[in-house]
Amino acid sequence: MLLSPVVNGQIIPTLQQVTAQGNTTDRSIILGNGTVSSMYSYGSSGVVLGTTTNHPLSLFANNTASVVLLPNGNIGMGSGSPIYKLHLYSAGNTNTTAAFLAGEYYGPSFGVKGNSPSYYALNVVNNVTAPEVSGAGANSLLYVRADGNVGVGTNAPAYKLDVNGTISSSNAAGASPYIIRNTSNLNRWSLGISNSETGTGNTGFDFRVVRWTDAGTALGAPLFIRRSNGFIGLNNENPQSQLDVNGNAMIRGEIVSNISDPNTGGRIELRNPAKTENGAASRWVIFNMAGAYGNSLQFWSYDNLGCTTGGMCANRVTFKDDGNVGIGTMTPVYKLDVRGTGAFSGKVTIGETNAQSDLNVNGNIKTRKITVTQTNWPDYVFDSSYQLKPLHQVAQYIQQNKHLPDVPSAEAVNKNGVDIGDNQALLLKKIEELTLYIIQQNKDMQEMKDRIKVLEAKK
Repeated sequence: MLLSPVVNGQIIPTLQQVTAQGNTTDRSIILGNGTVSSMYSYGSSGVVLGTTTNHPLSLFANNTASVVLLPNGNIGMGSGSPIYKLHLYSAGNTNTTAAFLAGEYYGPSFGVKGNSPSYYALNVVNNVTAPEVSGAGANSLLYVRADGNVGVGTNAPAYKLDVNGTISSSNAAGASPYIIRNTSNLNRWSLGISNSETGTGNTGFDFRVVRWTDAGTALGAPLFIRRSNGFIGLNNENPQSQLDVNGNAMIRGEIVSNISDPNTGGRIELRNPAKTENGAASRWVIFNMAGAYGNSLQFWSYDNLGCTTGGMCANRVTFKDDGNVGIGTMTPVYKLDVRGTGAFSGKVTIGETNAQSDLNVNGNIKTRKITVTQTNWPDYVFDSSYQLKPLHQVAQYIQQNKHLPDVPSAEAVNKNGVDIGDNQALLLKKIEELTLYIIQQNKDMQEMKDRIKVLEAKK
């Protein structure tokens, strides 16, 4: 015969007593030893299995507590002291997954009530402390915040995806492992690689950024970076230099060529591939020169043959650091030093800014010879039809105007200058007129001498 336990002053029937008495009213079985009591009950509200005292409920398998339910509602599987509502723990290096959640069509959902950034829906950590509780040394491997931000390697994600660490992606040649889509799920930009590796020379797997049409088809790569040498192409998937731009470029700032060279220094090169014939400058290079070339900015031209094979390779213009400019010389000694023939189709002004004539010089001109082409040269003075003014008229004109007829006055010369060609023609005209006057005077004098001889012969 079993004795009935007493709990809180109340006698609890044993299982044998309940069975013997036929207690079918509450349909419950309560077992106890005076300190701990357990209960099994069923009715319209369902089946109840638990304890009636402040003690945990354990389910045993193979004489080991596999599932533990604490009075506070925490459930432990593999943990005898669960500190969370559901605490799963797989002890030891057993290669056994601690938990597996799956659905035939839908997987598990995790969530919290609320969307505050201070809440999190999922936090995967490592370095948990003994034996299965996350402590101060734990690190967040995957953190899903209640506002939708996801952190990898951080529990304070500031963006929808915030990664603290290295991201690695592997894909086939020509594929785009990173694709940016719009709200309609159409591709807009993608990051990827363009070709396969060759196994030597760091070639292949070049980086490219691809843009896409409104319909979601690839348009080409506006940005391309070659892995072997780091050359960057803009709208160019075959860059031939550190930066190779296929198209126009606008620089809203300085362009600096900084080359430490004792002779040529920094440079800018301009090319035209259409100039293929020998003697045509397919390349022009501007050098900031020094050393053997002198401190200067120089323009050089080259054809496709170049310097070493007897092609075009010559200095064309030199700007010395002191401001002298040389054409045809690298050592100009004047502000403009031209070695060769020069031609000007417009006005040239020296020493003044008001260009009234084709050549304007405010200063002295030194030359060995000047050739002036002139029309209407005054040989017409010696024509029989030319009317030579009588000397008394010339004398009267001089008396009134203080200069010869047809000759500009001093005032006019001071104001307008003198046309060398016209002045030479005018001076020649006056010399020819003077010659005619002398001839006429000589004729008159000869006639006078002849008349004197006749008169003397009659005496």
